Amino acid sequence: MNDDNALISTAVLTAIWDDQHKDNIELIIPFIINIIYNNYKVDDVIDEELIIKQLKNKFCFNKFPHAILKIILNRMKKKKILKLENKKFIVVENLVKDSKE
Repeated sequence: MNDDNALISTAVLTAIWDDQHKDNIELIIPFIINIIYNNYKVDDVIDEELIIKQLKNKFCFNKFPHAILKIILNRMKKKKILKLENKKFIVVENLVKDSKE
C-alpha cells in the first residue's frame, strides 16, 4: 500500500509540475490542503505534528522537515487560507473547493 501511495504522490507532483511549473514548495501545498480538508474545519488550530504524520502515512513523504512545513503554512497564510495567532496557524477558509482526493 505504501508503494502505491508513493507512486501516486510522485505522479501527482509530476502532473502539477508539468501543468503549472511551480517551485518545489508550491508542489506540496495540494497535499497539505488535502490533509487540512480531511482533518480540520474553519477556526481549528493546525497541529503541525499531525500534518507531518499524515504526509508520511497518506502520501509517503518520510521525514518531512518541520522548517519546510512552516514555509508552506506561511504561504497558505499569505493566500488567506490560514491565519497566525499566538504562533499557531488557524484555518480561516473552507477548503472544499481546493481539496482533491
